[in-house]
Amino acid sequence: MQKIINTLQILSLAIFLSFVYGCSSSAPGEVAEKFLTTVAKKDFAGAKQYTTKETGALLDMMAGLSAQMGAKMKAKKDFKFIMEGEEINGDDAVVSYREKDGGNIKKIKLKKVKGDWKIHEKKR
Repeated sequence: MQKIINTLQILSLAIFLSFVYGCSSSAPGEVAEKFLTTVAKKDFAGAKQYTTKETGALLDMMAGLSAQMGAKMKAKKDFKFIMEGEEINGDDAVVSYREKDGGNIKKIKLKKVKGDWKIHEKKR
């Protein structure tokens, strides 16, 4: 009887740990949607949580430009994220998306950092 109880405890622990660790990292498409939706609202500080350090520096520049432009740079109230595809290659991913029905397909790059997907765009 004790052997059955020990086996059940180990099995329960394994299920619990797989659930906790499996749910801790969002898929690249989910991260891209959260990031792009947050940027569309001009919440650059909030969007930084979804980026690598390099991309965070670009967001800081965008926030500075936004502050300088004031009302000219408006939030996109009608922003709609439509995921078209997700390519994962090891610790790198590319998410294809549209901002609206019938819009052009755009791509955004992500990188896995300490188990979490982060937006990883570089200066072009």
